[in-house]
Amino acid sequence: ERGPSHGSYGVQPSHARRLASFPDEIAVELLGVLTFMQSGYVREAALRAIAKTGRSEGLRYVLPRLGDWVPQVRQAAEDALEGLLERPLAASVLLEHFRLIEALRLVRRVDLSEARERILAFLRTLRGGASMCDALTSRDAAMRVFAHEVFLDEVRGSRERVEALLRDRNPGMRAWFLRKILAGTIALDEAQYRRALRAQSSRFVS
Repeated sequence: ERGPSHGSYGVQPSHARRLASFPDEIAVELLGVLTFMQSGYVREAALRAIAKTGRSEGLRYVLPRLGDWVPQVRQAAEDALEGLLERPLAASVLLEHFRLIEALRLVRRVDLSEARERILAFLRTLRGGASMCDALTSRDAAMRVFAHEVFLDEVRGSRERVEALLRDRNPGMRAWFLRKILAGTIALDEAQYRRALRAQSSRFVS
């Protein structure tokens, strides 16, 4: 439904433009609420206003709308994504909300594989940076799995990273690591291979 007010509590596209006049750090949060309104006109206006703030925090509202059911809203989200990826702290926001990136794979309405790969390619430019290191060593195991997949080239080229994987006792990380070993994506020396086998077998010993 793209009607300007139906299901949106009387909110109009013009309200998005009005909220954009607030200080950017406040405006992006207020506009973010509008991206969940039923009216496609309101969602589209909110996304375009978020893009104009230039605040990378707005990415967490942009990502879900990449799979919106209204083509014009999807286009507004794509435009906002391209602009906000150039802003400072974009990488930190994307990593913080990595589950929204993973959720793009679940969208069936439209193929978002290209948009997802665009985001991952952007994140890969962080190789060697603090954001990458923080993600690879996060206490959140799901974040670690995501980060190891994104920064796979960095991981498999570093003995230190591989050693850290051998020590990681999280089942999700172990499963990811085993898949990469079996696929030949990550090469181990003989001693590392034996340690990896012992670590995997220990999962079945209680």
